[in-house]
Amino acid sequence: MQTSETKNKMKTDLSVYEIQATFCRAMGHPVRLRMLHLLNEAGEPLASSSMLEDLGIAKPAMSQHISKMVSVGLIRTSRRGRFTYIQLAHPEIGQACGLVGCALSRHAKEQARVFES
Repeated sequence: MQTSETKNKMKTDLSVYEIQATFCRAMGHPVRLRMLHLLNEAGEPLASSSMLEDLGIAKPAMSQHISKMVSVGLIRTSRRGRFTYIQLAHPEIGQACGLVGCALSRHAKEQARVFES
């Protein structure tokens, strides 16, 4: 039998997973993943204008991606004069993206070995 304390813990755990799912959904776009990768590689804030060139997207699209990622806490922005700078909200975000990339690379290699057999 579950106690009320156990039920409350399960509800808390569920809300943590809901927040995590929202966070992950915001990363669920190739342009956003590329933005996170660029920010992680830079290790410092980047001007949004320089990222536009690297990403090859229009300014309105960039603004929408930035807005989505700021709203869930993936990135932070700051103004310096006329320029907007973007940075990872936490270094762990870049590390997490790197880990997922490594896992996908390993998975692809395993799948290639299966097809070679």
